[in-house]
Amino acid sequence: MTDIGSAVYSIRVVKENPMSATVLSSESHPTFNTPIGIDEDEAKQNVYVTDVGNNRVERFTGNGLFVSQWGSIGSAPGQFNNPGRVAVDPSGNVFVADFGNDHIEKFDGNGKLITTWGSLGQNNGQFYNPTGLTVPFPQGNVYVVDTGNHRIQEFTNDGKFINKWNLPAGTSVISPITGIDIDVNSAGTIFLTDSNAGTISVISATPLTQK
Repeated sequence: MTDIGSAVYSIRVVKENPMSATVLSSESHPTFNTPIGIDEDEAKQNVYVTDVGNNRVERFTGNGLFVSQWGSIGSAPGQFNNPGRVAVDPSGNVFVADFGNDHIEKFDGNGKLITTWGSLGQNNGQFYNPTGLTVPFPQGNVYVVDTGNHRIQEFTNDGKFINKWNLPAGTSVISPITGIDIDVNSAGTIFLTDSNAGTISVISATPLTQK
């Protein structure tokens, strides 16, 4: 979990328990500036965190120990302008929703840039402030909450547009970077959390388009 409610940010690793959460380790990191997204490469036991205020991604061991980081402020490939959610695919590749640059960046597990896609706009494959991001197992497709365009877009693992869905009525159209997150189950059903509206939405797997 990431803690964004304190001045000194920390990553906490907890042991799952039906009745309680036991802290196994806690990595204090004074140089964090608003960590938002977090996901794990279960096979390699790496944890990736988007450090929004510092415009970078940080990698930790499964026990919460710092390993490496990459990224800086900018619009060039491999740079960020408020990186939001992060997701790891079944092969260990890392995807980042770049809120301010209106695109998605794909890296290998060590931070080497593989590809980017998207730009500011309303066409399929374009974005306006992408926030939520998930890459469900075992499918490996990429689902992005395109907040400013009030929709969800689905892509292949290398960025080719597949489908889109409208966001539910009442979802925050213009949302802060922390506002909306997404998950998708094995049946393709989409789940959204909207912290601004205080809602959780369930969306049918049937899209608006199929290409």
